[in-house]
Amino acid sequence: MQQWRFNSWPDGHYSHVTITLSSEEYGETLLQLVQTKIPLVDKFGNADVPKHVEDGWNREFWARIAQFCGYSLLKEDD
Repeated sequence: MQQWRFNSWPDGHYSHVTITLSSEEYGETLLQLVQTKIPLVDKFGNADVPKHVEDGWNREFWARIAQFCGYSLLKEDD
């Protein structure tokens, strides 16, 4: 687990990020990311923090991994 935050979050507020790698079949790896304790509102009163966090993970993490590996993204509800 890693503590993680944006500078715009309330002072001292950190979320918890856990990344788990597993393999049910040879040659396949499943990467799961769980982030908890995301504030609903930042210290400036913006109420879109969870959406901003999700968009950031999709754009800066998942899309780059998929591009690097040459694979499509699988979301939890797929």
